[in-house]
Amino acid sequence: GGFSAYPLIAGPSITINELKDGSTVSGLTFQITGKVKRADEITLQANPIQIDPDGNFKEPLVTYSPYTILILVATDKYGATTSKTLRVVPK
Repeated sequence: GGFSAYPLIAGPSITINELKDGSTVSGLTFQITGKVKRADEITLQANPIQIDPDGNFKEPLVTYSPYTILILVATDKYGATTSKTLRVVPK
């Protein structure tokens, strides 16, 4: 019985590839990629972004000086959410 409740207890998760908080990007455009688990949707700056059947996402972005704040929020089918916030600095 306990294992079937795991998704409800665990909630969604977000993994970001490459970028970390405070990352420097070259140029004005860059891409954020990552993966969500146990999530029905993910938003970036409150706008939905596409996820493939495996939970992978890829979104092109523009950075602004002195830095850009990215807020990702994943929501599962039970309404539980998790978020990641990153600051990205242009070179």
